Amino acid sequence: PADLPEMDVSDEVRALAKLDGPQLRQRWQDLVGRPAPSVSPKLLRLALAVATAHGWWEELLQNPERRISDLARTHGLTKSWITRTLRLAFLDPAITEMILAGKAPAHLTQRALRSEESVPAVWADQRARHRINASI
Repeated sequence: PADLPEMDVSDEVRALAKLDGPQLRQRWQDLVGRPAPSVSPKLLRLALAVATAHGWWEELLQNPERRISDLARTHGLTKSWITRTLRLAFLDPAITEMILAGKAPAHLTQRALRSEESVPAVWADQRARHRINASI
């Protein structure tokens, strides 16, 4: 989404897992520039992962010679982790907006979105798979 900030995500993924509620909300404020929605830390981590995915995808678009292995090396993560996180950049925009607004259903978690089949190419299939109302 256009309103996601540019961000340096070096060590970001590891750091988010260690933050408690207030620290996580402050990180959201720092990255997004507005107060974090009143949601669980789990949903806030998902929203920040979506923002991270969009940032990484933008890095790849801006430099077509850059590879997933380059991202992994730069950010100190595995190629597998980068790939699983990058999938979040291809979520249906309606699902992305739900997540960023703090309105995603409780069953929509990072774990639920990590597998290869969790983000089908067709947005309607994504909504069906994750039981998201198509009228969003």
